[in-house]
Formats: sequence, structure tokens, C-alpha cells
Amino acid sequence: MYSVRTFKSGDGWGYQINKKEKVIIVQPYMPCIKWSQPFPDEKSAQEIGELVLSKIRNNEDPSITREELNEKISIYYN
Repeated sequence: MYSVRTFKSGDGWGYQINKKEKVIIVQPYMPCIKWSQPFPDEKSAQEIGELVLSKIRNNEDPSITREELNEKISIYYN
């Protein structure tokens, strides 16, 4: 029913979440950082997209915290 798809975004990567054929989230940049910065690689975009999707499936707030972002991509952004 739901799926995560990665895509090129500027000089990096983003993700989108689909419900069946409908796009419900488009995230071209890493969340919770001060500037618009795409994910550094496809793997990190996929991992954060899958985390968001897991939250959606569990009826949780799909927002990503800075700690979750740091844990998944091993880079600290202010």
C-alpha cells in the first residue's frame, strides 16, 4: 500500500512516500536543519524515508528529529 522512492535533488538525494499511486510526502531536503540541504547519498534518503513510513504505519507523528537524522546518516548538521 505504501512505498518509499528516492530521487535526485540538486547535488544530493530526496525521497517521496506514496500511498498506492498517490504521492503523500515529498522531501527533497534533509529535515530539521537550518538550510535546504539534500541528503548526501541515496542510502540516507532511503533510510530516513523508511523511518518516516514506519512512523506513518504506527500512527505516529512522521516528523524526524535531529537525533534521528544524525543516527541514520552519521553526520551532524546545525
